[in-house]
Amino acid sequence: GYACKLLFGSDKLAELKTGWKHVEKIAKEFGIVCMARYDDDCEKMIADDPYLSSLSEYIEIVHTPKEYHHISSTEVRKQFLIAKDAIQILQDTLPKELHGLSSYLFSEDNHEK
Repeated sequence: GYACKLLFGSDKLAELKTGWKHVEKIAKEFGIVCMARYDDDCEKMIADDPYLSSLSEYIEIVHTPKEYHHISSTEVRKQFLIAKDAIQILQDTLPKELHGLSSYLFSEDNHEK
């Protein structure tokens, strides 16, 4: 089966206590996956912070290859929305036969796995 969890980079760990809402509820109900970035020692960051330490049983640390450390999920979402908006604007100028283009491009079935 699948599990829905909150995913973010280790650069966001310090913000959980003050910059996020409903963290404890999300952590307990769904869990958190933290992608270690650069040379961040996530385990130490969590152990040294009382708030994060209280959530540690719900936080899974994922260590990824260095070539992925620069990828920002915020930037990916931003670029996706820009592309989606552009397709919607273009759709007004496209022939009716191509109006399904947006659905096709953003369909999960058409993404490479």
